[in-house]
Amino acid sequence: MRPKNLNRNKNQLILELSTYLALLLAGALLLNWLFNYISKPLGKIVSFIGLPFGVYFFALAIFKALEPSRDNLAIILLALAGITLFAKPLKNVKWAAPLATLLGILLTYFISEIFLSVPLILLFLAFSILTLIIYLVFKFAEDFLQAMGALLNFPPISLTLGIICVIKAISLMVH
Repeated sequence: MRPKNLNRNKNQLILELSTYLALLLAGALLLNWLFNYISKPLGKIVSFIGLPFGVYFFALAIFKALEPSRDNLAIILLALAGITLFAKPLKNVKWAAPLATLLGILLTYFISEIFLSVPLILLFLAFSILTLIIYLVFKFAEDFLQAMGALLNFPPISLTLGIICVIKAISLMVH
């Protein structure tokens, strides 16, 4: 007969292992400016490798925040590292307008399917209003992400954050 807590303990162990490994990897990837100083192509490769890891670190931070017993410093470090690594390669990508236009078209299509006898001028008006509202929300998110990325990718801040991530990872391994 197998105890019920065994599966829970395995999952908790896997999450703890991924936390300190993620913090170690985040600490290394946050030194992107150093890789860029050594070699521009190496810096670009590390930057694009950091994009999916940034998403993973941010998702792991959210998952850790939902746990009853949580390590707030690790959550904050993972979230900051995730935003930093995610925002670096996307700083020059303008995604608000195409995404808002696509969503405006989709929502206008759904309106036309729900209300079959809507005149074309009202559909055009609905498209314009919906696209504008969605664009404003996405543009704010785009600008906020770029500002956070620029701040967090400033070399002294990135270096400090990377060192703190490594120190926290070592403390989690020892503890």
